[in-house]
Amino acid sequence: MNALNLSLRFLLELWSWIVPGIWVFRQFEGLVAWVLALAASLALIAIWGTFAVLEDASRSGKAAIPINGKIRLLIELCEFGLGAWAGFALFGPSLGFSIIGLIVLHHLLYFPRMQWIWKQKSRNP
Repeated sequence: MNALNLSLRFLLELWSWIVPGIWVFRQFEGLVAWVLALAASLALIAIWGTFAVLEDASRSGKAAIPINGKIRLLIELCEFGLGAWAGFALFGPSLGFSIIGLIVLHHLLYFPRMQWIWKQKSRNP
């Protein structure tokens, strides 16, 4: 995978963790808004980092909790999708569709990984 696509993926990951937290923040007031926004973003980060496919070259190759590839792709779809939805909700359709376009572009450039990960079964390290 090339450095440009890895950079795009990293930016999409950051978007998908931060923007839903901002959306949560705007739904509440005061300290509750801060706590829930931080909790939402940290929960998304924890899910992303904990559940992984062993030997995934886009990550360290390690997994705190190894899962099969189909579940990993579902997690990625849900987190990227949540980020896109939050982009729509906060910033309107122009930015929302732009994020969706970048997600699609990333996955098209990442297609060999998609094929590889789809075939992976969960196994213990």
